[in-house]
Amino acid sequence: MVVYFLCSPSADPKFTKDFKKIFDVLSSLDYKVISGHFSLSKSAQADSVGKKGKDPYDKLLGRIRQADLVIAEVSGSGMSLGYELGLASDMNIPILVLYQEGTVDLGLLAEIDNPRFVVCSYSPSNIRDIVTLELESLVQERDIRFNFFISSQLADYLDWLSQKERTPRAVFLRKMLEKKMQFDEDYQKILKRSESL
Repeated sequence: MVVYFLCSPSADPKFTKDFKKIFDVLSSLDYKVISGHFSLSKSAQADSVGKKGKDPYDKLLGRIRQADLVIAEVSGSGMSLGYELGLASDMNIPILVLYQEGTVDLGLLAEIDNPRFVVCSYSPSNIRDIVTLELESLVQERDIRFNFFISSQLADYLDWLSQKERTPRAVFLRKMLEKKMQFDEDYQKILKRSESL
């Protein structure tokens, strides 16, 4: 599983130890960690400076699209992290936002009501437990890609409906299935039975 790890490159150096702890926890849990801001090796940072090639925005989008999960440490962060979190959220990627207790005013982050967007405080002593626990719950929130063939008539209808409702076809289908699942009494009985075990 690929985790895109965000932290502010301009954050106070006192947070670097926390960044490293988070990075180490992710590595110990066998996640592939990618980051545009944080590298443990000075040579990796030096190699990336001044390289010609892809547009930085394209690189950023590529990293986010590659990720199964996004983890952001926002203690002392700047605006760029908020922008990246917005992009990841728009792509419906599960996000874990971490901050050291007492270091930030969360503002709008505290108001987000989405099971795929978790905001959590930590202390240096419990960071490993917090990251491990919150990751377990976020992994369960991941979407699974499901492709299937439909007739051209159904495709035309979905296109028309998408324009009429101003919503993507996938969102329409997902909502339709969620509604069906919610009112399917047999399935709800099975869910209740499995929860009681």
